Amino acid sequence: MIRYISERYQNPITLGELAEQCGMNSNYFCRAFKEFTGITPVEYLNFYRVESACERILKAEESITEIAFLCGFNDFSYFIKVFKNLKVSLLLNMPKKFFCKANFTVFMQVQKRCPLKRSALLL
Repeated sequence: MIRYISERYQNPITLGELAEQCGMNSNYFCRAFKEFTGITPVEYLNFYRVESACERILKAEESITEIAFLCGFNDFSYFIKVFKNLKVSLLLNMPKKFFCKANFTVFMQVQKRCPLKRSALLL
C-alpha cells in the first residue's frame, strides 16, 4: 500500500481505490491501516504529499502553487492548510534538540513565496 501511494501520489487517489488494492472494503481498510500505522490513509497520503512538496521546495525550481499541484493537491488552499498543520505545528512545538534545519528552511521558503500571517500559522 505504501508503495502504491509513493508511485501514484501525484494523481487523485480515493479511499475506495486504496481499499481495493488490498482486497478490502473501505471501512475495514481504514480501521486496519490506522491500527497498523497509527494514522488514517488520508493522513498518510497528505503527509507523503507534503514531504514530497518539501523536497521540491528546497530545490526551488517551481512556484509553491505548481509544487502543490505536482504533488497531488488539487486545491492550493488545502495544500497550505495541510502543510501548516503538519509542518508549522511541528516547528512551533519541536524541542530545540530535535529541531531540523531542513524543516525550518522549507518553512521559510514557503513563507517567503507565499506569506502567511503569524496568527494563521498558530491555528
